[in-house]
Amino acid sequence: MRKYGWLAAAVALAAVLLIFIFNDPFVGLKFKDNMAQAGAGVATALLVVTLFVERSASVVNALISGDRQRDAELRLDDVDVAVQNQGRAEMKDVMTDKERLRILLSFAAGLFISAAGIRTLEGLVQAVPAACTKATLQAGTCFASHTQLFFAVDVLLTAGLIAGGSNGLSTLIQILKDIATRPAKDDPQGSTKLRARLTSTG
Repeated sequence: MRKYGWLAAAVALAAVLLIFIFNDPFVGLKFKDNMAQAGAGVATALLVVTLFVERSASVVNALISGDRQRDAELRLDDVDVAVQNQGRAEMKDVMTDKERLRILLSFAAGLFISAAGIRTLEGLVQAVPAACTKATLQAGTCFASHTQLFFAVDVLLTAGLIAGGSNGLSTLIQILKDIATRPAKDDPQGSTKLRARLTSTG
């Protein structure tokens, strides 16, 4: 656990250093007025993409781990208890390998998909940092490093959401729809329930 803490600290430090290294001022971006509704729309569109990615990953998984899984299933049906135990151990290893490969394939696919234009943050802000041209740079109305950083973060975030799978996105969509359609005053316990549901998706 300590290892991941140091990793998170290193990433945070790198982000801060990037801000100081780049001389361009990073202007604040305005979120859309109804963030819950906008987030639900973005997550729904991303869910459709994720379902296609998951299906493709399952085909690759079947080609790589299909024989091992069938062998494990046959051992589970054996009358010998020792063989059944061996089958359970093999099945556990197979499912672990399949999940790791799914995440790896989904994240890699998510990077390419996001780089091609399917992104998350763009749908949540009123205006993304404009693409820089020679004229806008000279006029001081465009900040190249801000634009590059925005799109890099967006690509990584989108790839991570796709790799997280459709189940988490489905839960997130329902939570956002609940927030968008139910005023807080009608549900005084809403914030507590929301925190519990968000924690359960992690």
